[in-house]
Amino acid sequence: MTSRVRASILAITVAAFVAVPSIAAAQSNAVVGVKAGLNVAKLKFEDDQGLTLKTKVGAVAGLFVSKAINDNVGIRGEALFSQKGAKVEAGGQSGKFKLTYFDVPVLLTFGPSSSGDTHFNFFTGPQLSFKTKAESEFGGETNDESDSVKGTDFGWVVGVGLANGRFSADARYALGLSNVNKDTDGTVKNRTFSVMVGVNLTK
Repeated sequence: MTSRVRASILAITVAAFVAVPSIAAAQSNAVVGVKAGLNVAKLKFEDDQGLTLKTKVGAVAGLFVSKAINDNVGIRGEALFSQKGAKVEAGGQSGKFKLTYFDVPVLLTFGPSSSGDTHFNFFTGPQLSFKTKAESEFGGETNDESDSVKGTDFGWVVGVGLANGRFSADARYALGLSNVNKDTDGTVKNRTFSVMVGVNLTK
């Protein structure tokens, strides 16, 4: 996939998620909101090549649009700016792989089960991610790694959430299924645990 094609796909996706909230707000059972939180990310190397990989904390934030299918099942789309990567130790030096993505998960939600005014749910679904930046940082030097990291990533998300009034929170794990390494030698996959809080803007 060329950089021009990736840019076109990203522009179309962003435009869709800008337009969707206005459309969804007109629907009586649609929910539009914003959310933000933290990623605890790591990279999975098929061959670590002497690297010691540790988790890296980053930010995640964006918007969501959800709609009920029936009393217990719904669908939710999200558009999230997401910082991923890993901390690395190699040859006595420490550094970071810093990857930034635009994540687009499409999730089925199952619930609500409730305890008073609090409603719990489980969600799962696919996630398509578009790379926006890739850098490495070692010995105080920052290098552009865009040519070494593929432009898209595909993964699967599972998580649990709760909602009370206008506010919500969720915890999720995104399992990267694609090899994001452009080089022919070695496989690298994203692993990300996220915690987010959200606000419903339509109530």
